[in-house]
Amino acid sequence: LLRFPAHFPAGGGELRITLASGAAIAGRVALSGLRPEQLELQWVRSPNPGEPRTSWEETQLAADGSFALRGLVPGVYRFELRYRWMYQEPNGNGSGSASRLPLEIPEVTATAGETSELAIDATRFAPAHLRGRLLLDGEPPSNAVLA
Repeated sequence: LLRFPAHFPAGGGELRITLASGAAIAGRVALSGLRPEQLELQWVRSPNPGEPRTSWEETQLAADGSFALRGLVPGVYRFELRYRWMYQEPNGNGSGSASRLPLEIPEVTATAGETSELAIDATRFAPAHLRGRLLLDGEPPSNAVLA
């Protein structure tokens, strides 16, 4: 494994560097009531012993629910599927966030020069709109956060 910055002795002859083939993971998310643009697929490579932790990455799904991650470092990858949602306040301002869907998605081992497959079944989830009024002891609270 080559670490940077790398130092090589001068006048040592020919230097050859061979780059390993990247790995790939491709698959599809099966959907029922959700649309692909409402979702984000997040992934992270589990670090090898002695490596620093890596941060979560994100990819969008194609219109048919498919995705392809290419040029990956070989290793074991974990996945989460997140639903993006928006809300609007009475004054017209809006905001949004993303919530992890409670799915058991298997880890995937990505091997150099190969494409690993991943199928995710999210057909049991469908968006819903909730409208109501929050009361505390029969009265509207002066300040509340609904979570």
